[in-house]
Amino acid sequence: MKQKNEENNRITLVIQCLVYNHKPYLRQCLEGFVMQKTNFKFVAVVHDDCSTDGSQEIIREYEEKYPDIIRPIYEIENQYSKRDGSLMRIVNEALNATEAKYLAFCEGDDCWTDPLKLQKQVDYLDANKECGLVYSRIDVIDEYSNVITHNGKAHECNFDSLFDDNGIPTLTVCMRMELNQRYFNNVTINHNWLMGDLPRWIYVAHESDLYMIPEITGSYRILKNSASGRASIKSRENFLLSNIEICEYFVSFFGCKDKLKRIHKRCIDTLLNLSLDYNQKTITGLWIKTWEYNVLSFRLILKAFMASSCVGRKIYNYLSK
Repeated sequence: MKQKNEENNRITLVIQCLVYNHKPYLRQCLEGFVMQKTNFKFVAVVHDDCSTDGSQEIIREYEEKYPDIIRPIYEIENQYSKRDGSLMRIVNEALNATEAKYLAFCEGDDCWTDPLKLQKQVDYLDANKECGLVYSRIDVIDEYSNVITHNGKAHECNFDSLFDDNGIPTLTVCMRMELNQRYFNNVTINHNWLMGDLPRWIYVAHESDLYMIPEITGSYRILKNSASGRASIKSRENFLLSNIEICEYFVSFFGCKDKLKRIHKRCIDTLLNLSLDYNQKTITGLWIKTWEYNVLSFRLILKAFMASSCVGRKIYNYLSK
């Protein structure tokens, strides 16, 4: 009887939910957790990073209503802004303390829409031991929950393709906790990287198979001030360069230098596209980068010539209409 009770109390899955000033969207996010129908026990570690908009009050409300699911962490000072890894050290300590087998993700401004999301993903991982991470399709919504793109953003990925494009929506991911622990133990994380999901997915994709469930299980929200919603050319450029830095790190980490030229070509091509799309010069010296990466080609030279002058950009934009 005692052993049976211990099995019933054992946590199979833990959700990582990072919150900072997500009050307008937080109820929708937390409702997505508590509506999950599973034949296993799960909890949600909800980390509030010293919100100032009343997010903590909403978390406390759900903590009181669903004490078996919601496990909050309330910070008294913002951890993310320290850029020293303290945020993930605190969160990982709470995640690992659950001794859960699986880990799912959903930030406070996103939400799940399928009440069977977790059950489907755990069933697949249980049945396919070679698979380390499962994800799904999504809808992309705006801050008012209007659908921008139906069935968008996600696509099938593997280790090689992640160096070109990240098609894994974080809010849909369910992965093996053991792989998450290995990632943090083995990878030297640069706390200035502007994205925390891509490096983790690259590592997991090298160590195991990935699988995309061809169903929509959640909604990804684009906010004006979010990383994906940034409008200025400078911030989009910095985001790209951080992506390239991550890819360069894993090229070295896994010894796959054959991917390097392809990554650098993508960097130059995207910088040129930004310059042409915004009709502005990028802050990065394109000719210097092209020479440094040794990725000169007629197409890139022509594109760089057009991007380097106001007249060239106008011609490009005219021809692109």
